[in-house]
Amino acid sequence: MLKALKRITLCTLLAALTLFIVELGCRFLEPGPLRLKDQFPYIADEQLGQLHLPDSDLSWRGEHFGINSHGFRGPELKDDSTPKLFRVLCIGDALTFGSGLEESASWPRQLEALLQDQLEEHVVEVINLAVNGWSGLHYREAWHRFGPALVPDLVILGYSVNDLPGASASLEPHSFPDSSASETWLTQAKPAALLRHLESEWDHRRREDRWEELRTELTLALKPWRLDASSTTREELEPTIKAVRDSGAVPMILCLPYEFQLRNPTADRSPESTLKMCCAGLEVPFISMAPTFQNYILKESPGRAPLYQRGTLGQTTKKGHEMIAERVLASLEFEDLLP
Repeated sequence: MLKALKRITLCTLLAALTLFIVELGCRFLEPGPLRLKDQFPYIADEQLGQLHLPDSDLSWRGEHFGINSHGFRGPELKDDSTPKLFRVLCIGDALTFGSGLEESASWPRQLEALLQDQLEEHVVEVINLAVNGWSGLHYREAWHRFGPALVPDLVILGYSVNDLPGASASLEPHSFPDSSASETWLTQAKPAALLRHLESEWDHRRREDRWEELRTELTLALKPWRLDASSTTREELEPTIKAVRDSGAVPMILCLPYEFQLRNPTADRSPESTLKMCCAGLEVPFISMAPTFQNYILKESPGRAPLYQRGTLGQTTKKGHEMIAERVLASLEFEDLLP
């Protein structure tokens, strides 16, 4: 009996040790420093839903949050009096934040490096004012709250289909996370990197089914939206564009596609067309990443870097963010918006 108990205890300890080692390995593969404990990275905000915890460097559910004292992802801001400072402000959601990637791989930070190489006589600063879960209405409030004081030269608003008015509520009803939820046993399990990895692999294996499901959901969700899509989109966009221009900055719209919109030829692309039409009416430079991404996907080969992260519907890889930064730079040159 005693020997059996010892064997059970030993097997239990070995199993626990094995799981701990595997958990460490999974956490090591995630962005940011290796940490054994997750910390909640947000503070609640009545208008914006959530903001980052200022002056923090922590990890939460597979994400690394290196947040400066202003609450933005990235390094501390440069002094406004810096000679020949060219400042770009990027406002967006997870696709601009760089969800699933280290901060240096996000397209705002890669754009900063490209611009600095191009503008050798200037000091370039690209500010990443993006928060996971935001949509178009949050962008307007974010600009009014933070934008004018930052005195940017250029403001880039990053949109995807779920950021547009009406479509966002239909497609992706979102409730921002609550720190108190982490006290329950279920959410205590979610921070396990091993479970995150397994869930991501499961989602990746059934990705084609998920693309079809989302295509169907999008088609149904956009039926009522299309009735006044143009007017509602312009009503949401125009005040923000006007406020940015009144500050002396130049606005620009960046449209980022979900993977299913590129993979499925019958996917509804009317939101992008509507956004493009509104930008034309407001005389705002418009960048669509869909053609660039689609060309890359069509030329896929075994050795090429993937464009989208495993298990996600729209989060791009470092390669995807690199392509976004290059495309934005090309558009700035074409529109003659560089100093």
